[in-house]
Amino acid sequence: MTSKPLILVGFMALSHFASAAGFVVVPGKSLGSISLGMSEDQVRAKLRDPAEFAKTPDGVLVEVWFGKAKLSGKGEDSFLRRNYLAIYYRDEKVIQIEATSKAYQTTTGLSTGTAVKSWAAQFSAHSDSNKVIPNLDPEGLPAAKHLLYYGDAITSGLAWKQGAWANLWPEPGPDAGLESIIVHMPGKKLILNPLDERPYAGTPG
Repeated sequence: MTSKPLILVGFMALSHFASAAGFVVVPGKSLGSISLGMSEDQVRAKLRDPAEFAKTPDGVLVEVWFGKAKLSGKGEDSFLRRNYLAIYYRDEKVIQIEATSKAYQTTTGLSTGTAVKSWAAQFSAHSDSNKVIPNLDPEGLPAAKHLLYYGDAITSGLAWKQGAWANLWPEPGPDAGLESIIVHMPGKKLILNPLDERPYAGTPG
């Protein structure tokens, strides 16, 4: 039996990112204890220093915090996975927040563990898009390309993301959960995470 490779994926430690505000997702306003419009100093007062950062082509700063790696399951189909929290700033103010943990939920109980079809049904006024990121080493593992799928309820200020590796895991379908929940400014399209450009940065559905 051939073992499949263990893939390291971003994920966050809940104890570091929750506060009295809990894990509530409020579209267009907040995700847990982090709110849109917060200054970088206000975020720093709640969180330790980020593990990684990057900038989008138009200058949006993205900072990322990771949690401890855990196996996704048992057997040869398992892979290493970590939750992550990503905060996006423009002019030192939070304009978007992204998280992968299932602990974060909307007031109606939607989380990253909820099937994408339920998100689409509740936020029916959303647009769908996808992105293919070529592997820098087409002959390498785990796949020739990385697939990202997005749903964006622009008016509400809420989006969701699914991710997969072609050739190794099937493309996420309507019954699959999410990689991340994204809260952004109402009326503004979501900003793509520049760190997703790296091979294998996403999470299989």
